[in-house]
Amino acid sequence: MKKKQKKKAWLCACIAAVCVSMISAVHIQGESGKEPLQLADGREELKKLSERTVPEIEEKIRERDLREEQEQTKRENRTPNEKMSDAVLLGDSRAQGFAEYEILDQSRVLAKIGISLSETEPYIEKAIGLNPGKIFLSYGLNDLGADGGDSRKFKEEYRGIIRKLREALPSCEIYVTTILPVQQKALDQNPVLAHIEEFNDAVRALCMEERVTCIEIGDLVSEEFYEPDGEHFSRDFYPLWFDRMAEAAEL
Repeated sequence: MKKKQKKKAWLCACIAAVCVSMISAVHIQGESGKEPLQLADGREELKKLSERTVPEIEEKIRERDLREEQEQTKRENRTPNEKMSDAVLLGDSRAQGFAEYEILDQSRVLAKIGISLSETEPYIEKAIGLNPGKIFLSYGLNDLGADGGDSRKFKEEYRGIIRKLREALPSCEIYVTTILPVQQKALDQNPVLAHIEEFNDAVRALCMEERVTCIEIGDLVSEEFYEPDGEHFSRDFYPLWFDRMAEAAEL
């Protein structure tokens, strides 16, 4: 409906422009000293002109709409790597899954198994060197243990990373994902993981304070996607995760 209204409005605007041009021509002709057109003649000329022009305008609208649809289809059919051509993802072993499952090239994924925020400096520097237009950060699982469940310490460490990136890449857009949940068996083996939601609250608050986008991904998880360890995910989960990031960043 909106598309039809837009088309109609554009058509009316074009016709109005034609009419204004015609009236201006009549006015100029009158001021030039030549015999002005009679009102009836002017109306007839406008009618002929509009009848001749409307089909032409409609055809141009159809051509424009077709081009837009083709461009949109082409955009939607791009591969994840094409969408990430000006972006990079930093994170831990879960983020590394994008490269392990060949969803993204390793060059687009700067991640390490077992990494916590205190160990990210080499990856931050490499990301800065790439000079991307968008950066996704996905940390937190290992920080639960490294920070002893202290979400305040985690939040301030994360803030330092965001500010370092912003200072080095002022035009870069920064996105932070929430920490994905784990299964009960993982909690039984590592009780500190019970603080995931507390850490996620810290992530949300940090994003608001630093004015960066927080991407919620926990709702994408279902039991079928977990690996046997209850912490990591199968290949089928990653397209869902990527689509959520792509939607948030308009990739």
